[in-house]
Amino acid sequence: VGGSVGGLLLGIIQLVVGLSLAAFSITKGLQRLSKLLGGIDIWAEIKSRNVAVALLAGGVVISYTRVISGGIDAMTRSLLTLGTGGVLNGVIGLVAGVINLVVAIAVASFAITVVFRVMDKLTVSIDEKAEFKGGNPAIGVIYCGILIGVSSLVSAGVTGIGSGVSLFLGALVAGVVTTILIEAIHKKSRVKQDAAIGIAFTSLFAVGVILISLYASKVDLDQECVLY
Repeated sequence: VGGSVGGLLLGIIQLVVGLSLAAFSITKGLQRLSKLLGGIDIWAEIKSRNVAVALLAGGVVISYTRVISGGIDAMTRSLLTLGTGGVLNGVIGLVAGVINLVVAIAVASFAITVVFRVMDKLTVSIDEKAEFKGGNPAIGVIYCGILIGVSSLVSAGVTGIGSGVSLFLGALVAGVVTTILIEAIHKKSRVKQDAAIGIAFTSLFAVGVILISLYASKVDLDQECVLY
């Protein structure tokens, strides 16, 4: 029952976060697009049946949501870890997920801006803003396709940031704990600091062996590779 309730709560949290970020993606994406097009009123253009601007707006929103979805996915996996794994691992994963989400939001805006800047350089003979304002559907299609394609690549890169951040935070916590343990042994006993380092590392090594025996005994794991 507890697991079912926990899964339901995680699902509700994911839904709320997803809906909130969907609204954010639409608003922020269209604001960024309007700025890049020199202050064009996006909704006014869509109301006047400007197909080019409508296609471009759709591409921008899809790009935003694709990139930010990587951050949501990382947060969801972190929340699942918090509910099923250890508290420390869950907290580390949650912090990594939040960082990943913040990075995804920042990268989404940056990626769209970069696409416009690069296309300006590649299409010197074309005034994109005038073409969009004139309702040229061809340029709307090509920009929409480029934005969606770039967002797929960026999303894959952003998703990998979460795992890297998790590893970094885990190593940071382990380093801090090791330092505290060494200082505690050195100050609470008569042993020298180098001896305290040896005691701490030997003890943590033994803990690692025990953890692998308890929690990874059924996993096809090369213990020599992990321990040494």
